[in-house]
Amino acid sequence: MSLTGIKASKKIKVRILITICFILLSLIFILPVWAYPKILVSADDSLFHIPRLISLQNALTHGHLLPGYDFNTFGNVGSAINIFYPYVTTALPLVLIHLVVHNWIPAFLIFLFLTTLATLEIAYHWCKKLLQSDVGAFVFSVVYTYAMYRIASAYMRLDLGEYMAAMILPIIFVSLELLLQKHDVQQWYWLMLGMSFLIYTHLLSVLLVIGLILIRLLISLPMINKTVMMALIKAAGATLLISTYQVISLLEQYHYQPLRSVGTSALERILKTPAQMLKFSVNNNVYVYTIGTVGVIALVIILSQLTKLQVNGIDLGPMAFLGILTFYLTTDLFPWKQLNHTPFAIIQYPYRFNFFATFFILFVAAAILAKGNQKSSTLLMINALTITMLLFVRSANGIIHKSWRQNVPFVSLEHKVEINDFKNFTTTDYRPVTTEPYDNDINHHIAVIGQQRKPVMVTSTADHYAVNLTTTSKNQSVDLPIINYRGNQVFAGQKKIPTTISPRGTLQMTLKQAGNHRLLIGYQPTKKRIFASVISVIASITLISNPYFTKYGLKVPRQHGKKSEI
Repeated sequence: MSLTGIKASKKIKVRILITICFILLSLIFILPVWAYPKILVSADDSLFHIPRLISLQNALTHGHLLPGYDFNTFGNVGSAINIFYPYVTTALPLVLIHLVVHNWIPAFLIFLFLTTLATLEIAYHWCKKLLQSDVGAFVFSVVYTYAMYRIASAYMRLDLGEYMAAMILPIIFVSLELLLQKHDVQQWYWLMLGMSFLIYTHLLSVLLVIGLILIRLLISLPMINKTVMMALIKAAGATLLISTYQVISLLEQYHYQPLRSVGTSALERILKTPAQMLKFSVNNNVYVYTIGTVGVIALVIILSQLTKLQVNGIDLGPMAFLGILTFYLTTDLFPWKQLNHTPFAIIQYPYRFNFFATFFILFVAAAILAKGNQKSSTLLMINALTITMLLFVRSANGIIHKSWRQNVPFVSLEHKVEINDFKNFTTTDYRPVTTEPYDNDINHHIAVIGQQRKPVMVTSTADHYAVNLTTTSKNQSVDLPIINYRGNQVFAGQKKIPTTISPRGTLQMTLKQAGNHRLLIGYQPTKKRIFASVISVIASITLISNPYFTKYGLKVPRQHGKKSEI
């Protein structure tokens, strides 16, 4: 066998070993939930995400491909969470798995396993693409996938959005670095894919990523020539086309009537001092959102090597700067209190910046370690694995301890999560502004019939609400305790009833006849939303498919005239 053949054979064997290791690591990651399924229903956001999953499944199984009202969930008040919160890459995969296995616990286990494996593979591939180092790529993929913030997103919070966003960050920021530093203009394709995925995952992360990209572009402003600028514009334009459905779904509701978003008045509520952040990080305390023990070690490595951030012809200085900047933004050194009630307050909690600090700090530190330990690469990888597993045991212990303290229904692998355990949870996210003084009445199903407040019975099936009420006179105004979103439909028998927006932001109508009425409330997506979904599907197929790029001489991926590994 030739020398080239021996090297190729060795690379294949190494890659197989790494893949086996990643599969084992993915299995280890789901062990806490496998042993204690109660973790899923005791997480901070489980009362939000589990009803959301059930709502989406209700819509899909009844032929509604574009979800609207949350029937049989969220207190039956007309919430429409899956219109406002992206579901394509978060809730939809879980629902599809559940439709196969018919049990939410195994569905979550399969979902967590597959997404952890994908995160390991993506982190490894993109780190190696930038650094050309198997060692650095392996170390980064392991410590990043098992980072404190990702563990907290999965188990302490069950935040599906940020959890899935972690999977795609390496594609976004590595493709950006290759575009800026190597002038590899074909990276616009991967930047587009990463940002499009993110838009269908977690909108708040999209805003924060855009902010970080703008800062990164300012750092390298002199390096941005016309070719690079055109690649950036191309990526932005293609991303907007693919994300048309998500954007239009939001905008048409905001245009219909003013909506509340999320709380924007307590940015400083759970801020920590730098000393406290470092303390909780070193302790690897899973109850506090930090960069974790490994993050602190990585930060020390970076600070001690600030003059040696050139790896494989890539200047890691900008990434190190973004890592330190985002860590700084998690502390009270930044005057967050002054940003309350401003557009910046939409982030709600500055601890979210730990998400990005974790990525940048671990990436740069892994690159530095790989560069300086080429002769002891095996030892470095073993050390990374050992430290990661030891810290995960501590984190898992904290997660399990929390689950047993929570007063939630017990679940096991055989027990199916019952809808009755979750359907009465309510949320005020994205309710109309005018509903705020009436939230309690709406939550308790208080209608306004004529001038009188009256409780009504609101029942629900998987695809409509039903309200029984009585009017005492002809042409009487009725204000139902159901939020009025564009796309609502109200029927009395086979007759469609015109609706208006009540002073409470709910469904208001005039019933011409006095007497008993049974009203059915459903949702039908508007033509605009349907058209937007068609645009997104066509754009996705057209832009992502390789034949399109080949036809126009833009083979993707391709780099420096050689076929890429991607």
